[in-house]
Amino acid sequence: MKKAQIKKSVSALAMAAVIAVSLFGYGCGAKPASTSSDAGVSGDFTGTAKGFGGDVSVTLTLTDGEVADGTRLQIRTAGQSQEQTWLLRPVRALLTGLKNTTSGVQVRWGTVPHATGYRVYRKKSGETGWTRVQTITSGKTASWIDPNVSNGTQYAYTVRSVYGQHLSPSCPQKSKYRLTAPRMLTPKNSGKGRITVSWKVNSKASGYQVCYAGNSSFKDSHTVTVSGRNTLSKVLTYAEDFLDQAKLASVWATQKDGASLIARELFENATDINFFVGRAINPAHQNPNLPITFGIKQQLITSLADCLKQMGKHVRLSYF
Repeated sequence: MKKAQIKKSVSALAMAAVIAVSLFGYGCGAKPASTSSDAGVSGDFTGTAKGFGGDVSVTLTLTDGEVADGTRLQIRTAGQSQEQTWLLRPVRALLTGLKNTTSGVQVRWGTVPHATGYRVYRKKSGETGWTRVQTITSGKTASWIDPNVSNGTQYAYTVRSVYGQHLSPSCPQKSKYRLTAPRMLTPKNSGKGRITVSWKVNSKASGYQVCYAGNSSFKDSHTVTVSGRNTLSKVLTYAEDFLDQAKLASVWATQKDGASLIARELFENATDINFFVGRAINPAHQNPNLPITFGIKQQLITSLADCLKQMGKHVRLSYF
């Protein structure tokens, strides 16, 4: 006959505080801890009871076949006349972080004892149901990269521990916006001790971080943040969407903000468009203490011009 092990951890004033431990199944009455059951789970189950002189922390370690999922654990201590009850469920893994990587969103969680694997679930922002996107077959694996994600989309994730044929409850979810890394163009020496750094615009991003150092290992590196989603960036977002499925058309076609007004003129009324682009650096995009300037404005204009040309517009760029 298999036995469930009871591990007791008590404070200095609560020695021998545990009087009784009983297991209650699905309406089948009390069972001693040594009683076996046909349908079982594996894992560690924990709870804390108030005892005479201090708290009593009890961990019940189960092996498969000993106790049914959903069994209730009752503990009575020396300072209590009534037992406290816990519903036994397999220990769940907890998410420790989500991270954008070059190949997708990395999902990380903490491993749990006795788990034989994990199931990863995902849903997009606005969706109500979860979809299982990965099954992990090792209880020691603590991360997985989701490659099937789209730029600019928010995803929520949750994980369930697997114990043979049994599953733990879902852990609290975490969310992350998927953003692909911008492709950086070749930096240029612009003279006077400055370097111009430019990159392809990610229309879904609200800002960028530029990391620079005097060595290839990036030791003692510095980071500059270029933040703010300006009007021109919004117009570019509308233009790219217009060429795709025009899901944002209802926004720029009715709103009265600057980006929407420009989008309506460019997309619906204009046939010939001339851009006059100044080369001066926006102070908001420049740290005067750092030898770096940014070509974001030029990249925005170039990308917008390409979109307008695909719409059949005649576009001319002039720099001064």
